[in-house]
Amino acid sequence: MLNLPYRFRIYFVRFALFLLFAMAGLCSLSEVTGDTCGSSRGFTDCVGLNSCDGDISSYLQNHHLSRENVCEKDLILSKAGFVELSEEQVKNMTVCPAHRFTLGKYWQPPKTCQYSKHHGKKTAVTGTHVIHFKLAREVKIIFWRSYNRWFT
Repeated sequence: MLNLPYRFRIYFVRFALFLLFAMAGLCSLSEVTGDTCGSSRGFTDCVGLNSCDGDISSYLQNHHLSRENVCEKDLILSKAGFVELSEEQVKNMTVCPAHRFTLGKYWQPPKTCQYSKHHGKKTAVTGTHVIHFKLAREVKIIFWRSYNRWFT
């Protein structure tokens, strides 16, 4: 591959995958989530991520995030793990109906604990503890810095 620093190679590979998925008719989130693109709730076409501006106020209230000031686009991006993208990057992204609704306002939390090191019977998740958007960004920044320190 090109003689570039590791982080630039990652960006290059991601951009190449983005182009590949775009040519195949897949949305920009399919490479990240690993889920299949498709239709949902009567919608079949991919749309630009910037056009995702549906009302999510009831979603935020039901998931104890009513104090958050986010739009549908930001909700989808945060669920996919993209918390620090430029407007230029977001402008070029598309989302299929399946990813829009499963990562957006119709997302449902898992009913059982998802921690991979728990063995035995899965236990039910209880409580209303949530990670707010600001904390999610801070955690990602901390882990990204330590990741870059060790692998670049």
